[in-house]
Amino acid sequence: MPCEEKKHFFISYSHHDEEQAVQVATIIEEAGYSLIIQKWHFSRPGGWVGMIQNAHLDTDRTICIFSPHYFESDICKAEWTVRYQDDPNGDKGLLIPIIIEPCDIKGLPSIHNHVDITDMDWELAKAKILNMVKAIPPKISSFLGKSKQHALQPDIRGSLPAIFNVPQKNRNFSGRKAVLKNLHKALKTGKGVAVTQAISGLGGVGKTQLAIEYAYRHRGDYLIIWWVHSEEPVQLAFDYAALAKELNLPQRDSQKQEEIIAAVKHWLEHNDGWLLIFDNARTPDDLIRFLPRGETGCVIITSRYSIWSEVACDLPLDVMESDEAVEFLLDKTGQDDEKSAKKLAKELGYLPLALEHARAYICELGIPIREYLNLYKQYHIEILKRSKAPIGYKGTVDTTWKISFDKVKNESKEAGDLLNLFAFLAPDNIPLGILTEGVEYLPKSLSKTVSDPLELNSALQSILKYSLIKLHKDLVSIHRLVRAVIRSRLDKKGAKKWAKAAVEIVNYSFPENPQDLENWPDCERLLPHALIAAEHSQKFEMAPESTGRLLNETGLYLQERGEFGEAKTAVERALAIYEATYGPDHADVAAMLSNLGLILKDLGELENARKLMERALAIDEATYGPDHPDVAILLSNFGPILQDLGQLESARELMERALAIDEATYGLDHPHVAITLSNLGLILQDLRQLENARKLMEHALTIDEATYGPDHPKVAITLSNLGLILQDLGEFESARKLMERSLAIDEATYGPDHPYVATMLSNLGLILRVLCESEDARKLTERALVIDEATYGSDHPNVAIDLNNFGMILQDLGELENARKLMKRALAICIKSLGEDHPKTKLVRDNLNSLGS
Repeated sequence: MPCEEKKHFFISYSHHDEEQAVQVATIIEEAGYSLIIQKWHFSRPGGWVGMIQNAHLDTDRTICIFSPHYFESDICKAEWTVRYQDDPNGDKGLLIPIIIEPCDIKGLPSIHNHVDITDMDWELAKAKILNMVKAIPPKISSFLGKSKQHALQPDIRGSLPAIFNVPQKNRNFSGRKAVLKNLHKALKTGKGVAVTQAISGLGGVGKTQLAIEYAYRHRGDYLIIWWVHSEEPVQLAFDYAALAKELNLPQRDSQKQEEIIAAVKHWLEHNDGWLLIFDNARTPDDLIRFLPRGETGCVIITSRYSIWSEVACDLPLDVMESDEAVEFLLDKTGQDDEKSAKKLAKELGYLPLALEHARAYICELGIPIREYLNLYKQYHIEILKRSKAPIGYKGTVDTTWKISFDKVKNESKEAGDLLNLFAFLAPDNIPLGILTEGVEYLPKSLSKTVSDPLELNSALQSILKYSLIKLHKDLVSIHRLVRAVIRSRLDKKGAKKWAKAAVEIVNYSFPENPQDLENWPDCERLLPHALIAAEHSQKFEMAPESTGRLLNETGLYLQERGEFGEAKTAVERALAIYEATYGPDHADVAAMLSNLGLILKDLGELENARKLMERALAIDEATYGPDHPDVAILLSNFGPILQDLGQLESARELMERALAIDEATYGLDHPHVAITLSNLGLILQDLRQLENARKLMEHALTIDEATYGPDHPKVAITLSNLGLILQDLGEFESARKLMERSLAIDEATYGPDHPYVATMLSNLGLILRVLCESEDARKLTERALVIDEATYGSDHPNVAIDLNNFGMILQDLGELENARKLMKRALAICIKSLGEDHPKTKLVRDNLNSLGS
């Protein structure tokens, strides 16, 4: 152990100024200097002369906190005069006054080197105090030679510690404020093992850059900052031992490296003020013999390996926050296209290495961010492969994970297979359950592993160790660029193999009836994986039956959620696969045509929907004959499309034919019969056969309530339909009760912002209007309009209905000009979507004309 040395300062102050004195002491101590202050070190009252004398003997200099109170104190006078006797002219700088309040210092000796912080901003005052002590060397240890000891100083004006070998600072570093703050807090407040922080994470996430940035930002906190390249054992030992020369240790020239390492470790264990950084360490076992014991100094470890809890506090490092990534792109390229920057950052998964690639490419070629975004979307991983490693990084996006991939595959072939499978699914929240559920569709080697929980956990652990995935409960997440690199490294045969496995396990788990509310949680969970897996399998023309079925079910679920554009895309893809697989006249193709036709109906594309339904009906009639229940389903689907086209008699004929088939097939009280009854009732309503419509709808409601219970969304539809008929019959209070019940069911089922809820709101609003409750009607209709515009856009027929209804309510409220504006907009939508002669177009036109010019 080194011998005890004098402390740097004694802080002299009046008890009136104790708070300011403690602030000054804290600043000086945090800068690496030692001191004595009454508040912290004088343990008993009285005996001031002896304590002052000891403080004088145990310190090199005295700092006086000058204020009017100071000069009124005899004790303070004694404290500064003791030091004055050793330096009457102030040549040695042993007496350092800090003036905190205006006071008369004229005539005082040794006062030419004072610091005046009266009424000064505290940050500026802090800088002046630090500047005042900057020339005073800290005491490290008698292990250091004199020349080295006097050179070591805390950072005051940006200078580096004398012992400092950190790599060059990255000028493009930005963001990570919260992580840097947490790291600094942990290192400065921790005790024992808590001062060892392991920054672990995916390659390219910026672990090394974070450690470098921390070292430069906090260089003033340390007297020594030593960087140890730790990826290879030989380099690790060499870098660690090299610190012996910097410390001037007696063992520095020993021929035995272990002896030098032991001496460095011993020094670190018995001295403070140092930061040791082990960069890119492989495992804890590689570092055990190098990590100092005890509570001196600080250690940072960076590693792709994630399990450090036995030797350090874990600090997992994730990708950048989205706003940090966008700020990086804009700031470092000097551009202001925030929209493109957001899209590019998301495409790159907010990975610092990929963002740095993009920045360098954009800056070198002088291209806009949006142009790089288009290139990336077109060439994807290829553009990153061709880029050189950015400054400060050891590899490109293509190469940086190669070592980790190789280690995983060497440890466990099954772990490598898992990575390959994950690469063909969506990046986030992959349910492990789909592996076990669809185990029969996995390659044999992987199916054996998945079937054994211990083997599966072992394979996952092999991947987790190198931060290539994240695991939360039974959900796996993998960075989108890791997926892209894995896929790029597979040959065509391998890619086909894993694309097929991925789509088949997702298809097996995806629910049979996605319109059923009970299946929605599973559909929601599997939706992103279904879309991604289907995209890859379609690209390689693998598993067409599974791919087509999965896309169709996905489309039906999206339709049920009111996401009609996405639903259309999914079912169109399914239809193309089935037509290519089975030919244009297959019954399964007819099913896809019918599903797509109903989606087009929801989108207001009625003529296209009609063509698809006619083609589907022709296929089914040729396949099954004219009286088959599958033909009845098509007829029932087709009828509402003709109804929306205003062809009511044709729609009635189809629906009556469907009803006859259903009743003959299922009996009079089957849910299929209820659907057909309801559809036929709505057509009869439009034909103004209201009593017949009412009877059919009441029968349908009886069937639905018996089948599903009173609070099912299918019951809500029938309630709403019956309410509309009762409204036309003039039974407004009864209609209102049915509509309110229907709305309550839908809000409980779908939430407040679903398009089905909007329909109920609009219908109820019309009833309230008739009941002269116009203000309440207005609120409901406004809410419906907001939902529908958010769902469909501004030019959808459903939006036109809302606008028409809203205009009628405003007319009743006397707001004629606003009503006219809404009606005109509704008419324009109807003409564009439905045509000049559609019944809805005529209705809106009549309503507009009723307002006058």
